[in-house]
Amino acid sequence: MGSIIRRFARNANRGLVLMIGVQTNQFARAVDIATELRAAGIKAAIGGFHVSGSIAMLPEMPPK
Repeated sequence: MGSIIRRFARNANRGLVLMIGVQTNQFARAVDIATELRAAGIKAAIGGFHVSGSIAMLPEMPPK
């Protein structure tokens, strides 16, 4: 993770990290990765079945 953060830092944090195809069993790790990237000032987004399924099935989104 450090090498990704350093690479973004060399480029004024320009860019975006997209984690696509995230499945339910991978979601917690994807959140951990996104949290670390965002703490370093890097934009990050998660997408995939878990995210779209949660939006479609839950009356409200969980905090994490």
